Amino acid sequence: MELDDIQECHHVAGDYDYLLKVRCRYTKDLDRVISFELKSLPGVVRTRTTIVMDTYKETQKLPLVPEQFSKEDGK
Repeated sequence: MELDDIQECHHVAGDYDYLLKVRCRYTKDLDRVISFELKSLPGVVRTRTTIVMDTYKETQKLPLVPEQFSKEDGK
């Protein structure tokens, strides 16, 4: 919660436990976050990094409308 470089933290199902969205200006900043901030936390054994090269769409909008829910959902 204290690291400004980490914009999002999601608890996920699957091969990994957490997905973090980290934004850094330089690779040295990313190295600092991973090597010194995250890996120093208790319980963090390893990390896997994927670097986004380009973003084509990014939004916070949720396109859900009430008609999408069935009557069985109780909504």
